Amino acid sequence: MGDIELRSGSTGSALNSYQQCLEVAKRLTELDPTDRDSRRELSVAWEKYGDILVQRGELNHALGVFQLSLDARLALAKEEPD
Repeated sequence: MGDIELRSGSTGSALNSYQQCLEVAKRLTELDPTDRDSRRELSVAWEKYGDILVQRGELNHALGVFQLSLDARLALAKEEPD
């Protein structure tokens, strides 16, 4: 939903949608921290949230959010068998 709102120019609505998605992804990951799919979805949610923060000019906040996304993806990558 946030993607559509963003494309239509409703950045405030998109931010709200991304925040809701992020909260759901966090809860799912907390319920089962071993679920790789949930953890990947959380990393994507962090990235989308960071993207909207960049568009809003909140660069310092976005940088922290992108770091969370990167950290989540690096943790997943470490778990992959060679």
